[in-house]
Amino acid sequence: IPKGWEVKPLSDLCTRMESGGTPKRSISEYWEGGGIDWYKTGELWDGFLFGSQEQITTRGQRESTARLFEPGTILMAIYGSPTVGRMGIITSHASCNQAALGLVADIRLISQTYLYFVLYSLRDHFNGLAQGAAQQNISKEKVASAICVVPSPYVLRSFDEKAEPLFEQIKTLQCQVQNLRRTRDLLLPRLLSGQIDVKVN
Repeated sequence: IPKGWEVKPLSDLCTRMESGGTPKRSISEYWEGGGIDWYKTGELWDGFLFGSQEQITTRGQRESTARLFEPGTILMAIYGSPTVGRMGIITSHASCNQAALGLVADIRLISQTYLYFVLYSLRDHFNGLAQGAAQQNISKEKVASAICVVPSPYVLRSFDEKAEPLFEQIKTLQCQVQNLRRTRDLLLPRLLSGQIDVKVN
């Protein structure tokens, strides 16, 4: 490796690395009227996350293994081939099921942006380690022990100066795309049913 760079296990680069959980479906108070986004691995597509298909209540989160993650946390799938290693970056406080890990970088060592690319570079490695007859998966321990290369502080600062503005632009564009999709889904049925008149005089 280049002079001034280091090799560390992934666990040394994160201040948080925890799996999610699923509140009991049989308890309606955990789900009905929920306001906390709760993501499944099928919703992780290597982009920013602006809203989940299902939500849980505060009680459901507190009384189960579902953990609450801060905005900016990276969710990474650890179950289900070929979804192992797929990621999503949450944009608000959220939770996830047990098939994903929430990861937060130790900013004294690396940035959250750099962590994203470290995890991306390890995807093939994680898929190679995945095992299980019914559903391929990797453990939190295997993720934690993965070896990573850490650049010198100067190189890392230079990387962040270039990469972080691009990530913000991606976030903005993905948010706009989602808003346009919602607008399309709202207007299209009305246009087809004739509820909205589009005649031009």
